[in-house]
Amino acid sequence: MNSFSYIFFALCTVYSIVLIYFEIGVSQDFARFFFTDIKGEVPFYAVNTTLSVSLLLGTALMFAVCLVCLEEDHHRQNERKFYCSQILVFGYLACDDRFMIHEKIGYMLSIQDAWILFSIGLL
Repeated sequence: MNSFSYIFFALCTVYSIVLIYFEIGVSQDFARFFFTDIKGEVPFYAVNTTLSVSLLLGTALMFAVCLVCLEEDHHRQNERKFYCSQILVFGYLACDDRFMIHEKIGYMLSIQDAWILFSIGLL
């Protein structure tokens, strides 16, 4: 591993420890601001969601790079389909996490919103 990886994992560890500290030391109600969906006016409101969206978009981008770098070969059609499906899934999950799409669809259809994500997983 290079030094960037060590720094990245160290920052993620510190970030997690701080969130656990607020959860245990202050209150769950206070920590909830950092874990909830983005729709508040408090600084760093839903920072966890922002991090999640960034990582999901980064994953979609990595699959896109793999797709672009894949050689043009008719034997690689299954790989192309796989990469395209992963780009779509991770791209959707990032948008869903940021814009609360499955919650809105669940509300409109009067069903539990977890069923929407379950359906996407099956797809």
